[in-house]
Amino acid sequence: MNIVCENPLNPCQDPTIPTANYSSEAADVDLFFAQYWRSPWCRGTCVSSISQEDANLCAARHSVEECQPDPPRPPNPPPPPDDPPNPRDLIFYNREQTCISTCHDGLTFSYTVRAGVFAARYNQATADAEAYSYACNQARERRICLGSLPAETCSGAAFSESIPKSGGADGTWSMQSGELPTGLTLNTDTGVISGTPTVPGSYTFTVRFTSDEDGDFMEKVYTMCVVDIRWDSQPFGTPLEDATVNEDYNLTFNAPGCAIAPLSYQVVSGSLPTGMTLNESTGALSGAPSVTGTFAFTIRVQTQAT
Repeated sequence: MNIVCENPLNPCQDPTIPTANYSSEAADVDLFFAQYWRSPWCRGTCVSSISQEDANLCAARHSVEECQPDPPRPPNPPPPPDDPPNPRDLIFYNREQTCISTCHDGLTFSYTVRAGVFAARYNQATADAEAYSYACNQARERRICLGSLPAETCSGAAFSESIPKSGGADGTWSMQSGELPTGLTLNTDTGVISGTPTVPGSYTFTVRFTSDEDGDFMEKVYTMCVVDIRWDSQPFGTPLEDATVNEDYNLTFNAPGCAIAPLSYQVVSGSLPTGMTLNESTGALSGAPSVTGTFAFTIRVQTQAT
C-alpha cells in the first residue's frame, strides 16, 4: 500500500483482485470502465481492493507518509547510548481519535479513527492531528440526523407521518425499544408511521435508521400522546348520565394527563340543554336543566399542540 508522490501511475492496489475502490479525495476522472480519484496532497492515485474507506485512508495517509519534505529513510542502526535519536528518523502513529458532528436537535453523530492508521515524522501531535482531521471530515459527510414527529394525535383518527431524515442515503428503519401507540405500525422501508390509534395515553419509543451503504446509524427517542375525551375518568365512549329538570347536574370532561396544556373544551355541534353551561377551561358541565327533551351535542378538547 505504498506510493511515491512523484509517480502518478503506481496505485495502492492488489493486482490479483480485478475490482477496486478508489479514493474519493478529489474529483473523479474516467479510466476505461472505472474511475479514480487523486489525492490532493500528492500526485499519486490510491486504489484499494478492500473498501472505499480503505482507499480514502490510503490517500489521507500519503499526505503524511509520502509528502513530507524528505522521502522516507530506511531504519538507522540504534544510536550510541549517549547520542539522542534524530527526530527526523522517528515515526509516530496516531492514537485513537474521535470527532463528533451535532444535528440541529442536539443529537450527535461520531466517527472514530482507530490507533495506528496515520503515521508522521517529527512528533506525535502531527499524526494525531491528521487522524482527527480525517475523523471530522467523515463525521460531517456521513452524519445522519432524524427529525421530529407530532407530539399528539387523536384516538380514532387516521394517522400517517414520515420520520424526517437527512444523510445516510438508502437504508432501513427499525424499532429499538418501547412501543408505538396501539393501532400504529412502522414501515421499515420508508420510515412512515401510520394507522389509527385506538388506546389513549403516552407512548415512548426509540426508532433507528441504518444506512445500507456503510452501516452507519442514528437513533432517536420519540414520545407521542394519544388524546381522547371522557367524563369523570369513565372509559371513552361511556354515555352521559341523564339529567333531571330543575335539579343541579355536574360532571367534568377530561383528556389524558399527557395532553399538552392549556386545554380548551368547546361545543362544536348541537346544543346543551337549556340552563346548562360548559366551562371551556375546566371542561365542567353544570347547571339545572329547565326544559325536558333529548339534546345531542359534540364536545371537542383543544390542546396546545393541536
